[in-house]
Amino acid sequence: MESKSEIILENLKRQDLRITMWGDVARRFDLEGIQKHPPPVLVVFTSLRLTEFQERITPSTTNDTCVIIDPDIPQKQEYKKEFSKPGDKLKVIPNLSRQAIEEEAQKQTRKNKKIYSAATIVRFRTHTNWWYKGCPTCRKYLKYKEDNNQFICTEHDIQVPLPCYKLHMTIEDRENQATVVLLGN
Repeated sequence: MESKSEIILENLKRQDLRITMWGDVARRFDLEGIQKHPPPVLVVFTSLRLTEFQERITPSTTNDTCVIIDPDIPQKQEYKKEFSKPGDKLKVIPNLSRQAIEEEAQKQTRKNKKIYSAATIVRFRTHTNWWYKGCPTCRKYLKYKEDNNQFICTEHDIQVPLPCYKLHMTIEDRENQATVVLLGN
């Protein structure tokens, strides 16, 4: 279970752009800080992953995404002028609170319930290594110890490495996309 949040931004052409925030970016997003600023509020997102989903560009956050609220950039005055017209106001769509998300995660953990999803593989990432040196017993990554030139498993001590698969793929269903990493055999 991971945190997810969506925000809709409007550009100068009054076009909406829905950004999906995941994980730490979603948890750290300062909605209360935005609500304290007088409208209009300029927010800049960096390092988004752009994909095409259902014939539209779909931006979502990555581990490198940075969110900057009310930055001091040259376009700031142009945006403030455009979005200070009568009728413009900050629209806030309620999200689940952090506490509600944590309670749901605890509930799911207690149930130990399996979740099944029907999705289609849309691409494999081929520019990464497709295998790793794994423990023959548990298939976890082995750590290389330079002092004795041996591979160590955190659970099974010294091991002879076993080549294990590491496949990166993107899957999608009718509503969203996800990146999946398959490890082991």
